[in-house]
Amino acid sequence: MAATHFHFWHGPILSFFSAPFYDDVARRWRGIGFWYLTLLVGLAWLEPTLAGRRALREFLDGPGRQVIDQVPTMTITNGAVHCDAPQPYYITMPKEEQPFLAIDTTGEITSLDGRDDLKILVTKSAVIVRQSPREIRTYDLQQVKEPFTIDPVKLRSWSTWIPSLIFPIGFMLLWTFTLIYRLLLALLLGALGLFMASSMSKALTYAASIRLAVYAMTPAIVLGVLIDALGIGRMIGCMWWPLSLVISAGYLYFAVKHLSDVAPDALADDTMAREPWDMPLPPPQG
Repeated sequence: MAATHFHFWHGPILSFFSAPFYDDVARRWRGIGFWYLTLLVGLAWLEPTLAGRRALREFLDGPGRQVIDQVPTMTITNGAVHCDAPQPYYITMPKEEQPFLAIDTTGEITSLDGRDDLKILVTKSAVIVRQSPREIRTYDLQQVKEPFTIDPVKLRSWSTWIPSLIFPIGFMLLWTFTLIYRLLLALLLGALGLFMASSMSKALTYAASIRLAVYAMTPAIVLGVLIDALGIGRMIGCMWWPLSLVISAGYLYFAVKHLSDVAPDALADDTMAREPWDMPLPPPQG
């Protein structure tokens, strides 16, 4: 009976349990699964990015709008902040008693030392931000030479279009950096796959091992999306990263263990085995 031939769109499901699928990936397919991984990572970030955009929009339309309405008109000229409001001027979050931001160009408040209630301080020439309980950063405004004005009208205008940038820019950044990370991980897992194959006396090339690694990472990627969708990501926290590595390595072991004895290059001339994006480029002319 002829061997079953699978395709890349079977990956998100069959990578969870199918030994014949992994064998077909290693023995019949070509390339390293780059475009499959690119598509999978993009789809994995699609909903989280849209959810982040929705959350930001809800914040800016609700509590954020109330914060914006508290902002006084400020002008930065030649690195100096000018504010006509009585100072120190405090801004609080809705439903909070303690202010999180203070504006003081008079010199009465010059640092966040001893002011654990404040997260941000705007002085005559700097913006001081409490990054964490132990880290405070100061951003010097001396480099701002052109006059610059901040007021509620301008901030409300920004709040209408900033969320629209979250999806294209945030999505592309997350997609790009995650893809780079996943490719590097695939290279490392590919080397691990070769070691596994050698210890089991299985014939496997490095390219096929990387390809197996890409599909072995699929369950961890899909589970990560489900965990975020169910809202339990915070419960797992930083434990998910090492756990996802263990899951990927485990599926790679499963894949290598169930490889058939057919040599990876036995079907090298079978062009029907190639996915469209794995077809080789034509040789240069001339």
